[in-house]
Amino acid sequence: MFTASDGKQYRRIYHYHVRKTGGTSLNWAFFRLSGGNAKEVYYRLNREHRAEVGHFRFAAWNRHILQAGDYDYGFSHIPMHKLELPPGTFTFTVLRDPVKRVLSHYKMLLQMRDQTPDHPGFQKEKHLIEAGFDGYLNRITPDVLMMQLYMFSATMNKNEALKNIAKCNLVMELKSLERGVEELRRKTEYAIQYAHDRKAKVDFTPDESQMARLREMLSPEFLFLEEARRSVVIGEGEKEVDQNTQKGSAPVPELNLRKPFKVPVAVVAYNRLDHTVQVLEGLKDYGIQNLYLFSDAPRNEKDVEAVDRVRELFRSVDWAKTEVVERKENLGLKRSVIHAANHVFERHETMLLLKDDIVPFPTMFPFIEEGLRRYENVPEVAGISGFGPPLPETFLADYPFDAYFFHRMSSWAWATWRSRWKQYEPDLAALMKEVLNRRTDITLGGANLVDYTLAALKGKDIWTPNWVLTMAMSNQLFVYPTRSHVNNIGLDGSGLNSGKTDRYRTIQHQHEPSRYPEQLEIASEICELFYRTHGSPFGWKREGTGDRSGVYPLRNGSSNKRVNPSK
Repeated sequence: MFTASDGKQYRRIYHYHVRKTGGTSLNWAFFRLSGGNAKEVYYRLNREHRAEVGHFRFAAWNRHILQAGDYDYGFSHIPMHKLELPPGTFTFTVLRDPVKRVLSHYKMLLQMRDQTPDHPGFQKEKHLIEAGFDGYLNRITPDVLMMQLYMFSATMNKNEALKNIAKCNLVMELKSLERGVEELRRKTEYAIQYAHDRKAKVDFTPDESQMARLREMLSPEFLFLEEARRSVVIGEGEKEVDQNTQKGSAPVPELNLRKPFKVPVAVVAYNRLDHTVQVLEGLKDYGIQNLYLFSDAPRNEKDVEAVDRVRELFRSVDWAKTEVVERKENLGLKRSVIHAANHVFERHETMLLLKDDIVPFPTMFPFIEEGLRRYENVPEVAGISGFGPPLPETFLADYPFDAYFFHRMSSWAWATWRSRWKQYEPDLAALMKEVLNRRTDITLGGANLVDYTLAALKGKDIWTPNWVLTMAMSNQLFVYPTRSHVNNIGLDGSGLNSGKTDRYRTIQHQHEPSRYPEQLEIASEICELFYRTHGSPFGWKREGTGDRSGVYPLRNGSSNKRVNPSK
């Protein structure tokens, strides 16, 4: 039972799930609240129609179970007119542009034909695509074609559907789902984190005549959606109210609409205004509680104007609590990062640092926050990386987690704890002497770490070898995401220590991480990927069983050690 923002008490939440409106990803967001694996919960509901995970009870698909009401969260494609939900049920639904919804359904069937032809759902509907898109339009029944209208009216009557959909506690539209999800959080006080988990990867575009025909067939549903937008859809009618506020009243900015991001964030910048703008835009709407902006002083007269423009940008940030630190002397990259980290850790226990060319995706924030929480009391973990190099889809399909460990740290959006940062030794020469005395193998993170270290000893302005050497002596690992949550836009020739390449370009995704490893082990394929790029350690060869579950043991023999994540 929960008390919603309207003051009423509800025993359960039910989702009138219209197919291909992003609803499955919303269901998975609720599954994650239980602490269980969302995919496993989903497949269990497909088999058993009910599941209890942690403190959550889920129900789906079965009319009798849903009508009995013994669940915390339920959903199905069953139309409202075929379902009698018990009192005390909070209901919501999601609508979508009718053409986009139907095309998504068609592309889903094409993908299932090519990848999962034995799927029961495909077997039921495969006849729809046997004669191409024209055949699909000929064979699809009105209730499937206009499922949004049919969900709320058995006769697909627009007025009846409007009357019934108004009974929902919340109606969202996919194009403004971000705002709708925020309202769902506010109304139910469930801190769900939405990510578009499933999306067809088939490329299909109808020709002009097919598109015209489809729009004509969908005209009743377009009329329904148009009126629903004016009356019940969140994020539509409210905009007119905002534009007609009383003259003279101060506007109320809609800042930090998402769950507060409590990890302090540091941005280290120099003279690249365009890059820095994109980084701040990536941070703007994600509830940053403490933002530290570090501006290095110009190296020469030529850079004065560019540095001043970056500082003006920093001073203009009004969407978070900020501290702008403007250096009076040029520190360079290494000292800028070290001083920034020391500054933040004098005030906080954790920190996330981004350079002025690392643009975060929305999925980065929960990944960093959960990584810091989960591995806080695991001394073998040195930090969390927002960046992850591209992994083959064949590996990702079988790998059971959204994160993995490796011996090398990444400076492209990294987070750590004060206790780990205290280990950082800025004197690389003294650190290297200790490494040699201990005979520590620093190449487990890649053989090219030797070259990086020698370059730094000769004066190259890089800071990462210091930490990698410390990690090697302490047998520590870094946590990486299987799908990168940031994009490095500085590999365009504008940086001092990087050239021009598209090799690490990352395409933004909506896969929200939820599965974290609890054993200190590294899959063989991960090592192969890193060593292909960074060079193999002397004597390294693939260990394990030879399949994708093969494990490369850590050097200290702790490959099967189970960590105890913080609660």
